[in-house]
Amino acid sequence: MTGAAQAQDASATPTPFKLKLERLPLRCSPPLYRAYVTAESGKFVFRIPGGFRVRGDCEAKIKLANLEGNCLITFSILDPTPCDSQPLNAETYRDLLQARHPKGKILEQLSPGAAGRDGVGFDMQWETTNKFAQCTRTAFVPSTAGILEFSASCSPKDFSALRDQLGMIMCSFLATTPDGKLEVPTISATDNDRSDARSSQHNGHRQTFFWYDSAWSST
Repeated sequence: MTGAAQAQDASATPTPFKLKLERLPLRCSPPLYRAYVTAESGKFVFRIPGGFRVRGDCEAKIKLANLEGNCLITFSILDPTPCDSQPLNAETYRDLLQARHPKGKILEQLSPGAAGRDGVGFDMQWETTNKFAQCTRTAFVPSTAGILEFSASCSPKDFSALRDQLGMIMCSFLATTPDGKLEVPTISATDNDRSDARSSQHNGHRQTFFWYDSAWSST
């Protein structure tokens, strides 16, 4: 099935999720967690950004909010139909987002990836019903579990930082392979002391960077 058909024929019934959290044994404040998500069409693992927590009922959509409550990241399955190797039709997903926010303006088109597959994505600015400006980055990625949808929304002034947090999630995102395997790398407390860890100052705060699932992440 092509990406165009998948977007148009997506079921109105959300794919149910089961969520399990694992606290990582790293010396971080706030502590870091890894999320294990089980859906009918597959299993997934990703790292939750520091300072974010699971919010609300995650049965139909995984929702992560920062402690201030003004930044939201979500993960869902738009269509659970397994995808082939054909690229997604960008115009179809552009139209899908425009239908969600008819008065919104698409700022940029992207080519994001997750779990070894490339997708399509867009940055959009729109207004809430209370006339507050919001920016959203939405990414659609094909997989053997269907079309995966990642989204990050906040005010324009916080958008740059939130995009980085979403990128970290997608970079650490793992999904079951076509043969049903899900290989999750082991993280131990000694990873804090690895030779490929490094620290730097950012906005007056010390950050520790470590190698995680093939990407540098910060805490």
